[in-house]
Amino acid sequence: PGRIIPPVIKADGSKLRDVLGADVTYHQLKKKLLISMAKYIEKQVELFGIKGHRNIWTPNFQEDQLMLGEEVDFPFREIIGALMWICTVCRPDAAQPTQCLAKFSSGPITRALVNAAKKVLMYLSTTKDIGVNYSPESEAEFKRCYSKLLQANQKMEHYAVLSDASFAPCSITMRSYSGSVV
Repeated sequence: PGRIIPPVIKADGSKLRDVLGADVTYHQLKKKLLISMAKYIEKQVELFGIKGHRNIWTPNFQEDQLMLGEEVDFPFREIIGALMWICTVCRPDAAQPTQCLAKFSSGPITRALVNAAKKVLMYLSTTKDIGVNYSPESEAEFKRCYSKLLQANQKMEHYAVLSDASFAPCSITMRSYSGSVV
């Protein structure tokens, strides 16, 4: 039967658990919860052969260049699956480029597609300690920043909805994209 692995107690008194590849750190007294995937990201960097890469500070790439170049043999679906898992758990900042790459996973895999997927993974590796942070301070900061967007007679209660859209970024399909986070 399954056994429960006790959390690692860190020097600051917080508890660290590994939950499905995610590092969940909780500090009960400070009411802070951080979900990151530093160890999982490093495993993927090693698995896909980009250990020792240069620092990348943005996951973006030129979408119109993705189908150019020769076809290559690379486990593209595997890297896309790993990127999707990271985005789903704690890194929504890489979701848009990951989604853009995922739509090409059923066709021929080009060198440009592989390089773009590796760039997203290098970005995640460069910023691996970033994650989803829940604390009274982060909630107060969120309310301070985004309350300016509300009209004068509205107030931020329990829910916040953020959305964004892009107009025809794909030079191949000319489709527009939108997304939202609640």
